Amino acid sequence: MNMVRWTDPNLHRITFIDLQLIMDEWRVTQCEGVLKDGTQVMVSVPFKRLPRYGFRRVIIKYAKHDGVYARGLGVFDAIK
Repeated sequence: MNMVRWTDPNLHRITFIDLQLIMDEWRVTQCEGVLKDGTQVMVSVPFKRLPRYGFRRVIIKYAKHDGVYARGLGVFDAIK
């Protein structure tokens, strides 16, 4: 499976983000998405560790910095 960054203009949606709680932080172990042409891809996100509480706010901060609309990509719906 190919890898793209979450800033890739061809990325249509993030479909799966696996978070594991280790100690007092969430670790991103896997992130998958789908391109506009329907191709399944792995997605590289700029965060590998997130705080246990307030992680959504941190993701939004990264998204604003990178010019990504996190909700539009389905980031929060994809978290499992």
